Amino acid sequence: MIETPKFTDFLVTSHIVGGKLNPEALDQTLNQMGAALIKIPGASYSQENGCYIMRVFGDPDFIKFACQNQGYCMIVGPREHLEETTPEIEDAVDTVEFMYHKVAAAFAKRVDEIFATEETLKTCFSKHYKSLPFDRTNYWSGILYKEMDECWRDHGPEKMAALTTHDRFEILDILSDYLDFNLFTQVALNLQNWSLVMYAGGDVNKQLDAIKKKWEKFSSTPLDPKAKMVPQAFRPQDTEWNKDLSTVKSLKTISGITPNISFRVSPKGSTPAFADSQNFSTIGIGGDEFVKPAQGHTVWYVAWKETPPILRQDPNGLTTEGITYPFHSKSGGEILNEVLFSRGVAFAFWTGLGLGTLCMPRMKSVMVVTSQGEADVRKIFGELTFPGLELFKDKRSY
Repeated sequence: MIETPKFTDFLVTSHIVGGKLNPEALDQTLNQMGAALIKIPGASYSQENGCYIMRVFGDPDFIKFACQNQGYCMIVGPREHLEETTPEIEDAVDTVEFMYHKVAAAFAKRVDEIFATEETLKTCFSKHYKSLPFDRTNYWSGILYKEMDECWRDHGPEKMAALTTHDRFEILDILSDYLDFNLFTQVALNLQNWSLVMYAGGDVNKQLDAIKKKWEKFSSTPLDPKAKMVPQAFRPQDTEWNKDLSTVKSLKTISGITPNISFRVSPKGSTPAFADSQNFSTIGIGGDEFVKPAQGHTVWYVAWKETPPILRQDPNGLTTEGITYPFHSKSGGEILNEVLFSRGVAFAFWTGLGLGTLCMPRMKSVMVVTSQGEADVRKIFGELTFPGLELFKDKRSY
């Protein structure tokens, strides 16, 4: 049992200038984070000087951080006069997993600091791997795990208990409340449960030989090192070529995959990338038939042919909804739009189905591996209002 922490009161209002705060919805959100709005039994939520009173237990920094980054409310300032806590507020503390929220908040602040600039990423890398040259693709799954473990030991149980797999996923589930989807997806890709899926290619050489023989009467085969996809393929032969070339690339990638996978990280404001230490993110439709999910799990794909534009040009750079800082792209923003859109779709499934779900954002698609039922998956998909999205089970058709 965690000792009930001391509390601090703040006056809060809507984060939208002139907007009206929904106290019931805010209170439900705060209850999950070890805080609450003051409400006297039998009465409405208490107000003072036109603001609602938010009571924060323990260190208030992580609640302030969440409110600022997620737009839950605007903190007008501290409240000068304290009242005795109410039974409702005491119950809120007793019913939330306060410890995990405290660790998640501390880890979110650390992630925000690590990803601030290229230099802060280098500093963090050097902290864990002094003898190695800086690398933004390799080693980051281990680095972020160690950073989470440090937060766990600083803010977790009183006894210095090791971070378990259960603890890690509980913290990750909560982390999305504190980080924007750009930072959260970079962390989640490196720390999610990769044991939920594997690729079993069988006899790779045998399958590659079969594809080679299929095309040997032509001037080139999909096994040629310089073989390329046919853009906007419409002839059956071109469609078949693209499928076999994707299969060749997938088989070659699958044959080299190991459980130690690390995903590329990018500082805030820089274009993130589809890149990992084992080219896992490059496996295309040709690899779908080789996916083997864990028992009790199903593989789904969200795919689209044209990526909806989610960026807008502001005086300070390219911006998108849900991220407070601007991006700067040397290529004009096309790749940035592609990566952020795909990660935004993955973020919707991570937060909607929980980190027991594995997501892999890719070019024009997101793979989702989950134990949740079809109705839950389709519900999350139905909430994605962008045009042109399609949902596939087991295999994509494009």
